[in-house]
Amino acid sequence: MSREIRRIASLVGAFVAAACSLAPAQNLLQNPSFEDRCTLTPGWASYGNVFLERAFPVTGVKSMKVFGPFCCPTGYSGFNQDVPTSPGEEWVASCYVTSPSTDALRWYTVGGTQYGTQFFIELQFLDADKNIVHEYGLYRSPAQRTHTFGLPVPLSTPTFTAPPGSAYVRYAATIEQLGYTNGAAFIDEVSMSHPGGPNVLQNTSFEDSNVGCLGSALKWWNNFGNGGPNNDQYARTGSTAAKLWGSYSGPTAYSGWFQDVAATEGSQWQISGWGRTIAGSDHIADGNTVVLSLEFWDDLGNISTFDTFDAPHTPAPMPTGAANNNEWAFYQSGVAVAPPGTTRVRAVVLQRQTALAGGATWWDDLELINVGATTCYADYNQDGGVDGADVEAFFSDWEAGSSFADVNQDGGVDGGDIETFFVQWSNGGC
Repeated sequence: MSREIRRIASLVGAFVAAACSLAPAQNLLQNPSFEDRCTLTPGWASYGNVFLERAFPVTGVKSMKVFGPFCCPTGYSGFNQDVPTSPGEEWVASCYVTSPSTDALRWYTVGGTQYGTQFFIELQFLDADKNIVHEYGLYRSPAQRTHTFGLPVPLSTPTFTAPPGSAYVRYAATIEQLGYTNGAAFIDEVSMSHPGGPNVLQNTSFEDSNVGCLGSALKWWNNFGNGGPNNDQYARTGSTAAKLWGSYSGPTAYSGWFQDVAATEGSQWQISGWGRTIAGSDHIADGNTVVLSLEFWDDLGNISTFDTFDAPHTPAPMPTGAANNNEWAFYQSGVAVAPPGTTRVRAVVLQRQTALAGGATWWDDLELINVGATTCYADYNQDGGVDGADVEAFFSDWEAGSSFADVNQDGGVDGGDIETFFVQWSNGGC
């Protein structure tokens, strides 16, 4: 424990008689800096650009979107799952694949050089240490190299036999990208089985979720359209920011990040956070409107009647085109009042894309507050009691510099927060 902590802790006795001072309203968002990540969905590993989407499902409401990594002249993205096997066992794999015409798979030759994106599934046979026991590419399906008019088409492998040394068989779904070419595939209803036997894969339609994992790679955040973690680039704090770009799904298309918090009618709310773009191929182009925003919803899933892009529910939009300086900027809405019937408020970063305008934005350190509400931090770990466990939890966050430990809400984590915390804790509450 640092000297500063010991100095403040020694004053606890003096605080017992002090009046309990409530701290201002705290940030009600979970994972506000996007540091906590999720696996996409239980049972599946992934690499490259793979996202769980509520688009083009065959069954349920979700599908797996795969597109090239844009990393290199030849790049790969994909997802996979392993199942035990033994030499001589026969296997076959299948799925449904959808490629929209607005983000079509394609494969072509220019001047003797191939370009494009193609999707295929394959079986890989692995030993007990998960090393592949054969040459790559031996057990593949035909490749899907064109769009499917936005409709699902079946894709399957022939029947293959596990070679000597096999301990596992891997279902692998892969996009191969040549020459940084666009093109995406949406995958659903995957299957792997012995010929004529039952499907041995788990979570075959990607509907299952881990706790706090709501369908995106960032914990507690939902995503629609296109968005993902920034892969450890351009974060304002920590190592991760939330990247957002157009969905390329029509003349006017939407993408976004959002998180819901319980609310009541008449409560007052304000959203703020930091956003930026970057120069180069991802620079946010004119034709996009990107905003932080508040939305109010009732129990029936009806949104309150206002334009999401209007004040006071949103700050000014992110500058686009030549107006953007590619630096972090702070955005803060006005105070919006929850209308009658409200049961939840939604914090959202929203991108409206017109005419397939390109570019991406990055967002970090978002905050949603119930204006005028006050927060008591004495029961810091929220277990229903005020005891030593709260002190331990507070100091863990304080020493890590977590924004949750900024209990006096002055924008910094320092000795003032310790004093504010102990005034409340030593009185057993507020």
